[in-house]
Amino acid sequence: MKTNKKAIAVSVSLLCILLLSCGIGQIFAPTATPQPTFTPTLTNTPTPTNTPQPTSTSTPTSTPTPTINLQDPMDKYLSNITVTSADWFDTLSTDTWGCNSVNVTDGMLLVNGGSGCSRLTTFHEGEGVLISFKLDKDSNFEFYFDDRLGQWDTNSYKRFGFATGPRNGTEASVWNGKNWIGSRLRSPKPEIWYDILLAVGKDTKFLLRVWERDNPTSQIVYNGQFTKWNGAEWKLEIGSFYGTVHFDNYAEISFSEMK
Repeated sequence: MKTNKKAIAVSVSLLCILLLSCGIGQIFAPTATPQPTFTPTLTNTPTPTNTPQPTSTSTPTSTPTPTINLQDPMDKYLSNITVTSADWFDTLSTDTWGCNSVNVTDGMLLVNGGSGCSRLTTFHEGEGVLISFKLDKDSNFEFYFDDRLGQWDTNSYKRFGFATGPRNGTEASVWNGKNWIGSRLRSPKPEIWYDILLAVGKDTKFLLRVWERDNPTSQIVYNGQFTKWNGAEWKLEIGSFYGTVHFDNYAEISFSEMK
């Protein structure tokens, strides 16, 4: 029996050696646990922002300032002319004008029937006014100097100026007291721009000129001299009884003498 046990032990040992040599033992060897691989974390790629492009800044355009033409025909009537004040009627200043029911539109003074303006200053020898005007059809206006201290329809009243309209015609509007001493004149045409000049000279000489702005050779002319008017102070009046009259480019002037 001992011999059989030894034989069995030897056989088992040989079998084990044989199995190991054939690599069968590797079946029982522990397998390697796979290590987790590194998965890179996605970072947020910044979204490109729109960089605002510089915008071109437009250079503000300046509105050209109107000018007063003191040359032809002005220099044919007066010497050494200077503009002392001007109004382009962008607005209507209550410091310089006293007006009733007028409008200022598109840089023009619109005087309608039953309305008018007074200039809040006085005029003396060597001074005058210049203004552009355009008549609507069937409209009239008066533009004149009168004595600051005088009252209409009294014996002391004095007036020198211009009045026009299709219903009553055109005249040099000259009044001495209650008496009209003016003259009938050629009428300006509607829808055409004119310039009108009133001037007070030395020795009570007065000058009225009206001409087409685009054709200065077409003129309405009146001169007067009134010896009893010496020393008066004059105020400017503008008025209309019917229709609409457009005014623009008002200027006050001084001069040394009439020609």
